[in-house]
Amino acid sequence: MTHIDFWLTIGLAAAGTYLLRLTGMLAGARQSDGESRVNRIFEPVGPALIAAFLWVELIPAHTLPNWPLLVLQVIALSAALWIKHRTRNLGIALLAGLLVYAALLLLRGA
Repeated sequence: MTHIDFWLTIGLAAAGTYLLRLTGMLAGARQSDGESRVNRIFEPVGPALIAAFLWVELIPAHTLPNWPLLVLQVIALSAALWIKHRTRNLGIALLAGLLVYAALLLLRGA
């Protein structure tokens, strides 16, 4: 990927994100119950994006998985899901999962 391709990809992703948000705002403004309707429409988008990112990160496309690293990632994911279940806060769960993963990488390297 060249430097131009990289920035083009970033720009397209940013434009797509902006258009999704703009569409939701415009649809909500046109209807009296737009807020609840838009929330129902876009509710599965967040978990679907997280699942897509996890799939790309955990399952390599053209090589065999690095099994020890995959185990660490699954442990960190499990910790994040457990904390999400306990706190009902996705931000705290994400931070906790990242911290668990970083700690596991440090322990593995030591």
